[in-house]
Amino acid sequence: MKSSRVVRRSERGVIILMATGIIFVLIAFLGLAFDVGFLQWQRRRAQTAADAAAMGGAWARALGGAVTAKGQASSAMNGFTDGASGISVTINNPPTVGAYTGDATAVEAIVSQDAPSYFSRILNWNSLPVRARAVAKLGFDQACVFALNPNQRDAIKFTGTVNVSFGCGVVSESNDSRATTINGNATITMNNGATIASVGGTNLGSGTVLPAPSTDHLASGVNNPGDPLSGMAVPIPDAAAYCFDGTTMVTGQNCSGLSSLAGGSYGPGVYCGGITINSGVNVSFSPGVYILAGRPGLTINTGGTVSGTGVTFYLTDTTGWPCTGLNGSNGNAGAVTINGQATVHLSAPTVDPYAGMLLIENPSITNVPHSDITAGSGSTIDGVIYMPHTDLSFSGGSSTDAGYLMILADTLEFAGNASFSLNHMPEAFANNNPAFKKWVTIAE
Repeated sequence: MKSSRVVRRSERGVIILMATGIIFVLIAFLGLAFDVGFLQWQRRRAQTAADAAAMGGAWARALGGAVTAKGQASSAMNGFTDGASGISVTINNPPTVGAYTGDATAVEAIVSQDAPSYFSRILNWNSLPVRARAVAKLGFDQACVFALNPNQRDAIKFTGTVNVSFGCGVVSESNDSRATTINGNATITMNNGATIASVGGTNLGSGTVLPAPSTDHLASGVNNPGDPLSGMAVPIPDAAAYCFDGTTMVTGQNCSGLSSLAGGSYGPGVYCGGITINSGVNVSFSPGVYILAGRPGLTINTGGTVSGTGVTFYLTDTTGWPCTGLNGSNGNAGAVTINGQATVHLSAPTVDPYAGMLLIENPSITNVPHSDITAGSGSTIDGVIYMPHTDLSFSGGSSTDAGYLMILADTLEFAGNASFSLNHMPEAFANNNPAFKKWVTIAE
């Protein structure tokens, strides 16, 4: 009997030891689960702080502020203050790792902390590693083609055998059920995931949108982004400005309208009646702003050759400018007409106040004629065409390399058998021109 009692006591002792061990393991697992949950919560908080730090630093860079100070302040507002409780907030501009390494338009934020553990200390885990990283990047409107008319049917239209390659988005701001129409044998290639977006509807008729399936690159019912250049500054009328009198630039007197320009080099100033370049004439323009006051505007006829780097052409009426002999419709703002087989090599300036602006229509004038651009093979047009009240056509048999082009018009038509590519503008244009609506987004 005594032996039996000893055995039972021994069994009870083993059970107690086993129960104690199981309880210890359960507590360890419960503690581990608690600390893992706490770690995940802390990491989410740290990621929010890193995102805020990267965004804050990027906005500071855009506005000329202190990138590191703003980034760390943004992190602190989200509970992670650099130097407090073992927290480190590192701001790098440009980033040191990842896809944006060396990109001066990007800001990297790294938030780290060895947070104290709680129940896991019984397993000799005294701290929990909290790490988060984010990269914010500067940019501007990702679309480069805008039809601004709010209700026009076919505000953007592709017809004929036009062959266009877009490396940026296309936006029709019309709310019509057929805001955008793609017809004829038009072939449109959308690169870099770009989209043709319409506030209203999109009509894919007999045209082709690549890569297949076409519907992947068409969007309807999007929010209206408005005019991204609505705040752009334009030249102020100046009755004492230099104007071209047919021979040279003069000041203190009015100039009469020109019939056409002779071959040669020309400088910035006021050109009353605009600029006309006829067949066989070779004209080069020096950098600067050219005020085309009155009609016909800018006309480059078949066989004309035009070149200019760092130039801006501003189409307006004659009001306030030193022009004489132009009145009525002739004194109104003109159009842009570039005829087939003309050779054009024009690029916009890259610095203030008109960085990126190549052709500007006076936005306060609504009575403007139709414009047509049909440059010849091998022509290059780099910059913004901003004609918010114009019906603009790209047509004919052109094969234009529109390397960096942004088009804003009332309505747009791509017609004929025109063939060209259109890519997003360099960020230097947007960074140097306050009119461009900038944004900051998390890139990594």
